[in-house]
Amino acid sequence: MKLEVISELKKQDASSQIGGFYRQLEQIEAGKYFISIQGSEKHYSSPRKTLEISDYTHMEIAIFKDGLWLPTISRFLKKFDRYNELIERCDDVESKCPVYGWVSVELINDLYLFLKKDKP
Repeated sequence: MKLEVISELKKQDASSQIGGFYRQLEQIEAGKYFISIQGSEKHYSSPRKTLEISDYTHMEIAIFKDGLWLPTISRFLKKFDRYNELIERCDDVESKCPVYGWVSVELINDLYLFLKKDKP
């Protein structure tokens, strides 16, 4: 299965890396939104190692709009047909800065395609 979001992550020329263990990938654009998708020994990913992007089954994400974190109560986000599955991965649904850990790459890809539909 080709995952469009993984292809976008692979386009990054470089990422900041600290000590070989912690890698910070750039956010990717998806319509009006940006998604931070991370995988390393220090992120909520599986495997929890710093590997090639295509080697992950689950990664950590955060969603942003206009430079701000997108809250879990976003009316637009609630229209995502896999919303409940996504929310299960949230560290704190009440947080103003929600982080979603161990999200399957298939779910991330579906979210990416959904967010892309809401064009600026």
